[in-house]
This record gives sequence, C-alpha cells and structure tokens, in this order.
Amino acid sequence: MDARGSMYGGGMAGASTPTVQQIATLVASVSISALLASVTTACGGSSPITQPDATPSDGPSHDAIGRRGSVSVTVNDLTALAVMANALVAFIDPDGTTTIAHTNASGHASALVAEGASVTVKYSDRDLQTILDVQPGDDLVFGAGHSIPAPTVTISFTPLAEPTLDYFLFSSCTGGIPLPAGGGPIDLVHCDGSLTDADVYVLATRRVADVSTAVASLLQQHVDLTADKPIMMPDAWVPADSLEVSYTNPIDIDEIITEVDDRDHFAASQSATKPTWTTTVAIPSTGSDRRLRTIVSAPRSLSLSSSSPRTSADVDIAQILDDHLDLTAATYTADVMARLRPWLSSITYDPATRMVSTTTEANAALDVDAVQYQLYFGTDVPDAPRWSIYAPTIASFVVPAVPDSFFAGATIGMAASVDAAVYETPALVGWDVVRPKLYTLASESVDAVANFGTLYVQRYTGFHPAWRN
Repeated sequence: MDARGSMYGGGMAGASTPTVQQIATLVASVSISALLASVTTACGGSSPITQPDATPSDGPSHDAIGRRGSVSVTVNDLTALAVMANALVAFIDPDGTTTIAHTNASGHASALVAEGASVTVKYSDRDLQTILDVQPGDDLVFGAGHSIPAPTVTISFTPLAEPTLDYFLFSSCTGGIPLPAGGGPIDLVHCDGSLTDADVYVLATRRVADVSTAVASLLQQHVDLTADKPIMMPDAWVPADSLEVSYTNPIDIDEIITEVDDRDHFAASQSATKPTWTTTVAIPSTGSDRRLRTIVSAPRSLSLSSSSPRTSADVDIAQILDDHLDLTAATYTADVMARLRPWLSSITYDPATRMVSTTTEANAALDVDAVQYQLYFGTDVPDAPRWSIYAPTIASFVVPAVPDSFFAGATIGMAASVDAAVYETPALVGWDVVRPKLYTLASESVDAVANFGTLYVQRYTGFHPAWRN
C-alpha cells in the first residue's frame, strides 16, 4: 500500500510561507514522534511505521474515532509449538490509518490503535489472519500451534486371542497409528502433548463391513517417549465401554452423527436415525477427557444461496453440539431442537466493495460469541491466497485494506468465496472476553471443550476442488 500524504496530514503543496511559531510547533511534533519511536525500540519491539490508507477512506477522522491506546499481539505458529519472529503485523484504524510492525524474537509486537481497529498478521504469501473490532488495551494471541517433533518408539504387548483384530496406538502425544499384533517400532512423527509424561494405550478393534469397533485396550501411564527403551504394555486388557446415546425432538433430517473422541486422539462415530434416534458407541475405557459431538446437517428444506463461483449444491452446512463427557458416563441424551440455532443460508463477498455479507434462514437472529470467516481468492489456482478473519457477529463488514506487502494489490479486487464457522459457549460472555481466546475457541479441541464445558459450532463450507488439496 502506497503512503499518500505526509505525517502532518495533507501535504504542504501550495501552502503559504510558515511563520516562526509554525516552524517551532512542527519541529516539536517531529521530536516527540522520534522520541516515541526510540522508546518503542528500546522496549524490545520493532519500531512501527504509520501510514494512511492507500485509498481515500469514508471512515471517521481520528478525532471522531474515540480513545486510542496500545494493543499488544503475540504471534504463534498455527501448527507447531513456536513463536513467529519477524512476522508482519498491520494495525488498521477504522479510518484506514495503518501501522506496520514486525514481531520481535519472542513473537511480540504492539502499536497504538483506535477503538474498533483490526489487526492482521501475515503468516505467508497465501495465509493472512485478522481479528476485527480490536480495542485499546487488548493483549491478543494469534495462532495456537502446539505440535513438536517426536521420536521413533518401540511398543511391545501381548495380543488378544482373536486373530483378525486390528491394533492401534493412542496417546496424549499422538494417536491412531496402526500397530502389528504384538507391537514393533513406530515413528510418532509429531507430538501434541508431553514427550516425557505421556499416557499410552493400545486399542484392539474389530472390523465388520468397513466399520471398526473398539473391543478392548491396554493402558500405560506416565511414559517417557524419549527414553531409548521399548514401551512394555501390561498384559491387562480392559473391555471397551458402551455409551448409549439418544436424541429427542429431531428436525426434518435423515440422521444425526454422534462422534466421541478423547484427549488421546481416539475418535469413533455412529449415526442415529429415525424412528428411534438412538445409537451405541464403543469407546476405550482408558481414554481421558472425552467429548461427545452431535453433528446435524442442514435439512433438505433449507433454502441456500451460495457465493460465486459456487452453486448451492457445493455448500454443506452443519450444526455441531459439543459436550464434555464424564469418564463414568454410560448414557447421553440431548434435546436437538432445544439446542439448534437458526441456519446460515448465504455468505457472499463483493470484490468491488470488499464487503462480506451473511444471512440466515428467514433472516432470523443468530447471536454467537465469534465468527471465523475464510476467504478464498481466485477460482482456479490451487495455491490461491486464503484469509481467515475473526469477527464478533455475523453482521456485514468490510475486509481490511492491508498493504500490498501482505497481498498482491490485484488480489483484493479478485472474486472470493467464503467459508464460515460460528462459535458460542456459555463460558465466554462478550467480545472483550472472547478476543484473547479466539484461537483456543476455534481449535474445537477436546481440551477446549474440557475448559468451556459445552461448545456450539455451525459451519458453512464449500468444496471447490481447487481449494481442497
């Protein structure tokens, strides 16, 4: 983005000769600005560069915006347990004034902003992350990566007598890795938890008609995965638990998907169908922090409107009800209609105005804690830029005009299609509380549900093959 005008607001062309008093005032303002920049650098952050928007803005002037104050951000990797040093960050006021900063070695950056500003982090040439409606005093966290490299380990166990069973390794580090009967060396590749204090269990499953069902498991706790010795599993198989699930007041749908997973990366799913709307899920008794997900796809009667270049046939909409499940629970019942919200019916992007607009079925109100929009620019390029934008509501908004160093200038004028996910949990009340926890909320992880208790999600998703590698 080009910097137009001067830092004094409008340039000096055509101005009359300044008086001595005007010159003194100008020199004083420059000295104060330089002093503030030196203080910022001395405090460990990079010196931000402030520039007005590259295009004329219809937004309010600084005097009309309201209070200003510092906003701090920490930029973490999106997948790995690491901070992002030297990442580009754009702090954009409602009037378009933009401050550019780089994160320091600790992944931190800060700048002065007005109420209602946005903050955008450039993760790569094809990946931007933005938080809207930022307030002075915010301490924001981008990214929630926690994966670390993991070693090769050797698992040893006594298999069950049934010869056709399949075996899998699950742990608080990683999971779902196939094992030969009796064990062997396994390359963990990566770890999402502790390497030196991991719970490990071997799960035996029975496959019938391409459906695998948990049969029994072995558990070994507090395992050091970095120790150069085999992991000997105790010869103490524990039968899988059976969870009886039932739903009441279903809507006009064919089935409800029930998925149970745990912190150790186990997941099993079954479908409940009319007329009984019940199902049974077999789960290992050795899991921890279980979550039950109820997944309801949009009914056939829902009228959809899709953003170009998709058609309504390419759009999938589902509401997901996440509940923390006690390890001793043997039954689960949910009133479907009582927990479902109005359906999203249309999400569009206007490249001329950069406006994202969202509608619901019958224009019903949909109150949520946060919305994550994913914009995909271009129609045919597999590596087209993708932009993730977090907003407090489904109200229409204008995509921030980031500098050209973030996206190619032509990209902003290109067509884009939009996915979205809305989130709501009783544990977080108000956008001020939600903003610092956006990436934990949007992770939809078992840990997040364990912390929040319950989580509501509605996803509006398209399936253009060029975007789904």
